[in-house]
Amino acid sequence: MNAPNFVYVTYIKTTPQKLWRALTRGNFMLKYWHAKIQSTWKRGAKVQTFSRNDRLDWNGKVLKYDPPKLLSYTFQIMGYQKRSSRVVFEIEKMGATVRLTLSHYGIEPRCRAGIAGGWPVFFSSLKTMLETGKGMKIPG
Repeated sequence: MNAPNFVYVTYIKTTPQKLWRALTRGNFMLKYWHAKIQSTWKRGAKVQTFSRNDRLDWNGKVLKYDPPKLLSYTFQIMGYQKRSSRVVFEIEKMGATVRLTLSHYGIEPRCRAGIAGGWPVFFSSLKTMLETGKGMKIPG
């Protein structure tokens, strides 16, 4: 297996179940991000995010769904990536906190800086939401 192009690890004071809901429920995602995620979460099903004005933001397909431990899907930002990449979220309980590891594979070289800059903002707002009840103000 090829090594990921980008890995991000964060620790969040929450439960694996709450973190799982935050990553997979559209209306919850809108509380900390500028888009909502939609899927049936069956292997092979579409997974998409839509902006607040219901414009398709990115498109993908569910590869693995093992609540609340492992989530993987393809990922293609509309109008930005020419081909899909793959993301893997691993959730591990560690006492009163949860370690969340994102591994992002197959990022096109011209997209690496944008994706590497976007994930930390996404996870910072997610962490803030889960720990304080309010996400960061994210433009978009």
